[in-house]
Amino acid sequence: MDDLMIHNIMSGASSGNVNRLSMELVSALVSLSDETVDLDYKHGISIGRKLFRMMSYGKSYSWYGESVPDLMSFMEAAGYGTITYKMLPFSTSIKIHQSPHDVGAKLHTFESGLMSGFLTAAKGQLVHVNEEKCASNGSEHCDFVTSDSKANSEQHMSAESMYAALQNSPAAQQSISREYYALATSGISQEHIARLGDRAFGLGSAIGSMIAAERKGPDVAKSVIDVIRTAYPGAVSVKRVSPSNVRVSFDLLSSRKGVIELMRRFIDGVVSAAFGVERSDEGISAAKDNSYSMTVRIK
Repeated sequence: MDDLMIHNIMSGASSGNVNRLSMELVSALVSLSDETVDLDYKHGISIGRKLFRMMSYGKSYSWYGESVPDLMSFMEAAGYGTITYKMLPFSTSIKIHQSPHDVGAKLHTFESGLMSGFLTAAKGQLVHVNEEKCASNGSEHCDFVTSDSKANSEQHMSAESMYAALQNSPAAQQSISREYYALATSGISQEHIARLGDRAFGLGSAIGSMIAAERKGPDVAKSVIDVIRTAYPGAVSVKRVSPSNVRVSFDLLSSRKGVIELMRRFIDGVVSAAFGVERSDEGISAAKDNSYSMTVRIK
């Protein structure tokens, strides 16, 4: 399926877009642990190698620098802003120019890994890529720089920063390809769940407490549903089916089961704190045609 998603992005056959913040929410959770940051980076390397294989088919680069424009065109097709690059004597700098906002952390570990995998395959030797500046951390652009070593990129984003971003997430905010979101999150595994489940719940709980402090009555439920929509950007539907339940349905492209489960831990925290209820133990149900669905109790 990864190859199909890469092909759809390259050919412009994407099935839609998702809000950039949804991708950042996943990245924020993954960045809460050194181990999962490393897993995300390695997943990016794997995808970057596949991307190079597909983009270089039938081509012959005289040196690896000639492949960089192909990498840039893929990232732009995925939905990132204008991308520029500079070949320096001992490194390459790739800048993604996108509207800055501040969620309090650098959140493009997967992208760093993807660039690393692509350039490693192109050069025939290991090339690490580190994000030195990030538009999600208030910088004017994201700056990725090649290096002989990988920097420690564990982040400690505050719940206040993410809550502020969630409160200021207009529909017009920059979006990325739905296929790219699915591609980037396809590496979320049970190891992520084991290491991040409690932390995801804690971040969600902190955000739920802020919602409870600022919203009253029906506005609490509306805010929680808005967070659920951000957490599950590719969902086929998110709808209120009774006064006490929200039904979320999604197909395999929308989200792999790993990221669905990780986001569920986060949503459990939001719901528990926003409504002052016990932690939900509702499971994710397998539905026909290999899709998934679940029910979130919000009262």
